[in-house]
Amino acid sequence: MGLSSYLLRRGSQLLPLLFGISILAFLIIHLSPIDPVELYLGKEEAGLLTPEDRARLQASWGLDKPLPVQYFVWLGRLLRGDLGTSQLIGRPVLQVIGERLPATLALMGTGYLLIIAVSIYLGVASAKKQGSLFDHACTTVSFALYSTPNFWLALILIYIFSLKLNIFPVCGTASSRATTFSFLEFLHHLVLPALVLALTTAPWYTRFLRASLLEVLAFDFILVARAKGLPEKAVLLRHALRNALLPFVTLLGMAFPHLVGGSVVIETIFAWPGVGRLLVESALRADYPVLMGLVLLLSIFVVLGNLLADITYAFVDPRVRYGGEL
Repeated sequence: MGLSSYLLRRGSQLLPLLFGISILAFLIIHLSPIDPVELYLGKEEAGLLTPEDRARLQASWGLDKPLPVQYFVWLGRLLRGDLGTSQLIGRPVLQVIGERLPATLALMGTGYLLIIAVSIYLGVASAKKQGSLFDHACTTVSFALYSTPNFWLALILIYIFSLKLNIFPVCGTASSRATTFSFLEFLHHLVLPALVLALTTAPWYTRFLRASLLEVLAFDFILVARAKGLPEKAVLLRHALRNALLPFVTLLGMAFPHLVGGSVVIETIFAWPGVGRLLVESALRADYPVLMGLVLLLSIFVVLGNLLADITYAFVDPRVRYGGEL
């Protein structure tokens, strides 16, 4: 099966999956016991509304219709490229999300690159020095970081590097005194959030790559390569690492759900103006159109991440043919 046929088959599976996710998310959001009118106006002010005023406000948001009708109205708009209008700020949802998306992509992209770099470097070094002091230290630190909640690690790094050492800013993407965008200042603000995102995810991949590499190093073809007189570095990087990367690459695609979930927490703590923070703000204010748009967007991120991992797997190992043939 060729690449184009494989992509077509996988693409045809994505649409029903996203359709099912949209139905589930719509039901969860709209069946919650939260009263959007109270969240929008506040409990005291909402209590002053007459039943007619409350019904008029709900009708303006389209919440007076039965749930199936509300869903198909939303779906019809989606097919026309319209995600609706935010109930809170009265602007198109696509515009609101589009303003926040670049900050989240920068955070997730930087975190993802850090995860790959840290995992490969420490995984290879730890396997090469198995049983050494470095290996034990790497194992201890990996388990400590993996068991630390990301919000807790974020608070510790803010306390050390922002409040005590004053090296990195506490929050945001620019200082309050900035009048124009500065890329260097943006990178300065990006360091701590991206570091937290990477440090809480990379340990698991580091341990997995170490174990996979040690398993490959025990194979006969590694013994043959050493018997031919190849340098140990060539044996490790050219022969062992390439085979050990196969399951590692597949698992990297599964990092997207961790990055998406992690970005929601980290953006909230660091006041990072991305879609993760927007998701929390919309959930707290029951802004249903924005919530549905964000759930759909984040679902697409996760699904495309898994698809990218499958495609990369075939490029890493030329023996693999789409459809499972060898």
